[in-house]
Amino acid sequence: MRNILIIHHCDGWGGAGISLIYCCRMLKNKYKVTVCLPHIDSEVGIELGKEEGVDVVAFNHEIAMISAYNGGPKWYSRTFWRNIFRISQSKQILEKIIAENNYDLVMLNSITLSWMSKFFYERGIKNVCYIRETRINNIGFLLSKHLLESYCDGILFISEFDKSDVNLKVSKQSVIHDVVEFDGVYTNIYKIPEDKYVIAYLGGNEYIKGYPTVRELLKLAEDQDLFFVVAGHVAPDEYVFGENVMYVGNVRDVGDVLSVSNLLIFPALVGHQARPVFEAGAFRLPVIVSNFPQTQESIINGSTGYIFEPGNAEDLLDKIKMVKKENVDNIMGRKNYELYMRKHSITSCKQRLIDFFEEVICKS
Repeated sequence: MRNILIIHHCDGWGGAGISLIYCCRMLKNKYKVTVCLPHIDSEVGIELGKEEGVDVVAFNHEIAMISAYNGGPKWYSRTFWRNIFRISQSKQILEKIIAENNYDLVMLNSITLSWMSKFFYERGIKNVCYIRETRINNIGFLLSKHLLESYCDGILFISEFDKSDVNLKVSKQSVIHDVVEFDGVYTNIYKIPEDKYVIAYLGGNEYIKGYPTVRELLKLAEDQDLFFVVAGHVAPDEYVFGENVMYVGNVRDVGDVLSVSNLLIFPALVGHQARPVFEAGAFRLPVIVSNFPQTQESIINGSTGYIFEPGNAEDLLDKIKMVKKENVDNIMGRKNYELYMRKHSITSCKQRLIDFFEEVICKS
């Protein structure tokens, strides 16, 4: 059985951590998978070790990163350069980690780890980078692009848009979308009213996820026969209070919200990956999504849901009313489920991921 090392850049439980878990789930029966995290006692580390049966090793230190994505630290910020200056220390830690095992392949689970491609190339270890972020045209991206084109054996993207937009000159490239599956039994633990038309938003108070638009929407919809559930961290002083809104905070399993919802909104103000859209598809929900090039693969306008003008709460409310009034949520939800099954199910992605790894490993 071949040895695979997956290096993940953060400890947090969220889209990145969940993607890592599903990636391990697809690979662990074919390979001996080891995951390297900043800290072993993180939520993600515990989940991988106890629930998924994957070996976990730790940096026990913040991992050096190159910020090259939308929503990341600006190139002139202290955080950007502090991450760069960690590279020397991170190399020393990596030396100790790889000395303990002979790895057939290393997967860098973020473009922020692109500097490691040169590290593994110089030591004769094949490496691939799974680019999960929407790029930003800054010095970090230009540096990452140079490193990956020079030293990486294969590149994975989670969307055709990202593959085209990043435009890397690497011979081995493929698009394998993020996956998700839900197999739990949901009992409405948040006591969301089941006799209401429930609209879910999963982005908390993050600007790029569109919370400013949500705040405006909640005020506009105050007298509408709609009920909104806001998931994710929002400080109480940022609440919009009303009888038609519920704040549930951070949720470990978004199925607890989506299973009792009628519709999902994704009102992003910056184009980025639309994970909640295909999570909604798994629950046969229609979606309303900001119209960005980065999200167009996630929705078929007029079929799986509607697009709307980013930042325009009135347009968003109009689209919500269209779905509700036309009573098309069941039809659109079914179409979104079909889209999810084609692109984002383990069934549709697992073998393609394994085939990609095998081609890279066997390439002379």
